[in-house]
Amino acid sequence: MKQLQIENPTIEIQERNSTDRIIELQNHIAKLENEINIKDQLNEGLRGIF
Repeated sequence: MKQLQIENPTIEIQERNSTDRIIELQNHIAKLENEINIKDQLNEGLRGIF
């Protein structure tokens, strides 16, 4: 039976976790940017009314 050898699984897991975290943060930033754009559009619309 062949044994599978992983040299340093901890580093692999940490790299994967940090990549996942970066993606999470990028998604969160995009969401916040969308909210800001929506609020800017609403404010622009209100300026046109008053």
